[in-house]
Amino acid sequence: MLLIIAAGLAHGVSGTALVDPTFNVLKTRTGTYTNVTVTTRAESYIYIFHSAGMTSIRITDLPVEVRQQLGYATPDTPKPRKTNDVTTVTARELTGVSQRLKPLEDTLKRRWHWNRPDLRISTEVLCTLLGIVGLLYFFTCYCCHLICFKAKSPSSFLVWVPVLQLLPLLRAANMSGWWFLAFFVPGLNIVALVLWSLNIVKARGKHIAWAILLILPVTNLLAFLYLAFSSGADSNLPPPKISSKFQTRGLQIA
Repeated sequence: MLLIIAAGLAHGVSGTALVDPTFNVLKTRTGTYTNVTVTTRAESYIYIFHSAGMTSIRITDLPVEVRQQLGYATPDTPKPRKTNDVTTVTARELTGVSQRLKPLEDTLKRRWHWNRPDLRISTEVLCTLLGIVGLLYFFTCYCCHLICFKAKSPSSFLVWVPVLQLLPLLRAANMSGWWFLAFFVPGLNIVALVLWSLNIVKARGKHIAWAILLILPVTNLLAFLYLAFSSGADSNLPPPKISSKFQTRGLQIA
């Protein structure tokens, strides 16, 4: 009798331990299941029967409450570390701002994607633009050639070379070639431009007012074209002074 009673008690305890947990609704990271019965509890997953069939679920996809009910240990939530680092705090704030602005950024990108026109340049348009740029460049070089020629400066092919055309322009203004380097030094390039404007106007025999117009950013184009296409010296300027030594030689020759 004692053996029979002990066997019954053991059977009752084991039967109670083998009762499978059930859930009316089980929500996980991968889906929602109804009429759930947990049949297998492994170390990294559980196996369930539900209203639509059977499947396995990873332990990490289960809510914390369900893990506790099934006897799994929940990971401890790490406590935030206190820091007074300004860089860390600033980075955290910027991250929060970027996350709040993310929906607005996505909306703008979506609208721009649907509304923006297709920016395509045909070969004809590209060739036309390149032709216009080429004509403007050669016209500028031709103006430099006229200024040098009318300033009685020896002609040079450098007027047709980009950047190097500054050298014949400096020579036409009776300035040293070392001023060429000054045009590439911030601050000193302004001094070089002012001196060149004054000297080239003087070499062309024009009024000093044209030098002022040549320096200003709006009127410099007009003054540049005037120096290139105008005739000789202005008639209202006083005649150049002749030294007494030159006059004496002139009398002797006469």
